[in-house]
Amino acid sequence: MNGTLKVADFGFARSVGDNELCSTYCGSTVYAAPEILAAKDAYDPFLADTWSCGIVLYIMFTAKMPFSRENLNLFLKTKRVEGKDDVIMSH
Repeated sequence: MNGTLKVADFGFARSVGDNELCSTYCGSTVYAAPEILAAKDAYDPFLADTWSCGIVLYIMFTAKMPFSRENLNLFLKTKRVEGKDDVIMSH
């Protein structure tokens, strides 16, 4: 053990190199980063995991989801996500 914290969704977990991109698109849409939902290009798994951790932290601190499922479906069409408190994210 080297003191590195590792967090994984054991339904889908694997090791990746520092500069390795991923092209596997799966997971829960409410936690997935916009680049995964867009499913167009390979993505940086470390940045996508950072997005997902942010979603989990938001839920822990506010006890609510930052995006509704309707807004996530809208993102798939428009590449724009609006949060419940008028937060707008573009990809």
